[in-house]
Amino acid sequence: MKTRRMIKISSASLFIIGLIFLIISKFSDRNREPIESRQDGERHSIAKQGKKEIRSNIEKQSLKISKLNSLIKELKSSHDSYEGSLPPVGQVSEEHLKAKERMKKIQPYYWQKAPEILEEILSEQEEDTTWSKRVETNVKGMLSDELFHGTDYVTTHCGTKLCKVVVRHVNEEAFKTFQAEGSERGPWDGNLHGQKSLLPNGELRTSMYFSQSNDEAPFEEMRVRMLKYVEQL
Repeated sequence: MKTRRMIKISSASLFIIGLIFLIISKFSDRNREPIESRQDGERHSIAKQGKKEIRSNIEKQSLKISKLNSLIKELKSSHDSYEGSLPPVGQVSEEHLKAKERMKKIQPYYWQKAPEILEEILSEQEEDTTWSKRVETNVKGMLSDELFHGTDYVTTHCGTKLCKVVVRHVNEEAFKTFQAEGSERGPWDGNLHGQKSLLPNGELRTSMYFSQSNDEAPFEEMRVRMLKYVEQL
């Protein structure tokens, strides 16, 4: 009798344990499904975002390549244009030959007559007060550097195409420093001609004539007038 009761109790216990296990298993499955589904969604979202980034990077690189190709074409066009403007190898343009011949004629008189003719050209131009003021401010600022001790600002006069600056040096050393450093730091970014002269008190004076940017016109005019002067001798 006792044995039969124990068997029944054991069977009931096993049934209850099995039922609990089944409930837990189903509950776990239900919880696991949304997690797995969510993980799949996240992986899909990441993959989608990755594709967008890759596509965006490809578009950016394509744009860079397109710009580089345009730049290469532009450079090639400029190079071809420059090449086309040059005379054939071994030949010299007629213009170059004329300029060379002219320079040969005026060379012996150049340093003596250039300042005189440039002064003449400057006097024929209307004064550009804005340019004059800008140059004056630049030169005074440069000379305030201790490096230029012994060199003083004197005057500035600028026309429409040509400008003149005059400075004074206490000795040769100050002149050489100005000549070496001032030529690099001054406002004369175009053609330049300088003249050094000795003053009665032993000091030196430098007069500099220069054009705006790379304007060749005033200096070309100076050479033309000098040639006329030489041919009349």
